[in-house]
Amino acid sequence: MKRTLLFLIVLSLFFNVKASYSTNNNDNNSINKLIINENRFEKLIYLASTYTKINPEFAFNCAQKANDIASVTNNNKQIAESYIVMGDIFNRDNTYSTAINYYEKAIEKLILTKDYNKIYTHYIKIADLYEKIESDPKRSIDAMKNLIKTYIKLGGFEIQINVTDKETLEDAVKNPDKHRDLVVR
Repeated sequence: MKRTLLFLIVLSLFFNVKASYSTNNNDNNSINKLIINENRFEKLIYLASTYTKINPEFAFNCAQKANDIASVTNNNKQIAESYIVMGDIFNRDNTYSTAINYYEKAIEKLILTKDYNKIYTHYIKIADLYEKIESDPKRSIDAMKNLIKTYIKLGGFEIQINVTDKETLEDAVKNPDKHRDLVVR
């Protein structure tokens, strides 16, 4: 009876060790897959950014594959980055409405990551693209309204908007004493 009991204990320990080894092995495989996917994502984004001018179709395919990888891991920052690259490809190709769609998708993901600078940058890009598409500035104004609403939703409490022309800003950089009312860096 003692031998049988001892045998069962040893047998159960053996199976527990084997089960834990197989679980650890699966965990290691998962980690390795994440590392491989992370490296693939970075390489694909690099290729997409590099080939935007040379071969937009290839660049878009790379960005799309990068987006697929980011979607599998549900990495909102990477998903946004791939959408931004796709938007840049269509922006460069003067397909502004498609670029706007990708920038809007990127903003949705950026809101989840609370990357305020990129949110701001891409709302401004959208406003600029609407200006290129239409002579009616209403859509540009809507993009700016969305920027402000998003800023407030994310906890922003103060915003200052200055409207000035390019020449005035360039002169303010060169001659800051003449333009004390403007904040220029």
